[in-house]
Amino acid sequence: MILAGSGSGNARLIMADKVLMIGPSTEAWGGIATVEKNIIQAAAMAGRPIRFVPTMRDGSKIGKMIFFAGAYIRIALYDLHRCDVCHIHMALGMSYRRKYLICRIADMRGIPYILHVHEGDFENLYEAMQTSEQRKIRWMLKSASSVIALSDEWKEYLVRKFDLSNVVVLENAVFVPNINDGSHDVSRFLFLGRLCYKKGLDTLLEATSILRKKYPGVEVNIAGGGDEIEAYRSLASKLGVEKNVCFLGW
Repeated sequence: MILAGSGSGNARLIMADKVLMIGPSTEAWGGIATVEKNIIQAAAMAGRPIRFVPTMRDGSKIGKMIFFAGAYIRIALYDLHRCDVCHIHMALGMSYRRKYLICRIADMRGIPYILHVHEGDFENLYEAMQTSEQRKIRWMLKSASSVIALSDEWKEYLVRKFDLSNVVVLENAVFVPNINDGSHDVSRFLFLGRLCYKKGLDTLLEATSILRKKYPGVEVNIAGGGDEIEAYRSLASKLGVEKNVCFLGW
């Protein structure tokens, strides 16, 4: 089942035979790529394959621009003509600028689109934008047949801030084994995600320094990439937990 409709928040429940999904490459760094892969896999298992077109891949700024230009031409000339609904994954920053162009052309052609909002710092980033940029965000949200929020809290914010009636919640999910018979140790922790301030790495390291006083053997494994990794290595050393924390990388 796919929520879609005629835009402006007038969502209806339909079964879309031809779904076009748009977002970063499934090989890109970040959680959006994982969500995309899981949705594509789940849809295939249900016998409802999804056509996926990546609009961004990791690389230089010029490389990303060239890659998007090619993707946009393909989407405009070919893929939009062959879909019932367009499922668009979006964050803020350059991501929304790319998706704004696609939302515009889909809207002009009467193709309903679903906007899957992944931005974890949406509220702060939106407030820091210029008025003209905020206007684009509001149009994208209000023109979507359906807006997907990642939690009830984010749905409440989107409804309250933008007066939307087209928001549904789809929490991020992963495939897990039916039986998990592995051993567990309550003194071992695992963090998965991009290493940046908004993910709470500072808080995690500070908490580790507190736990270490009572549990000297506490172990925290941090898996993920990011430009701030060296800063967090330094913070771990400053807090005296460098032997308790292992940075595993991407």
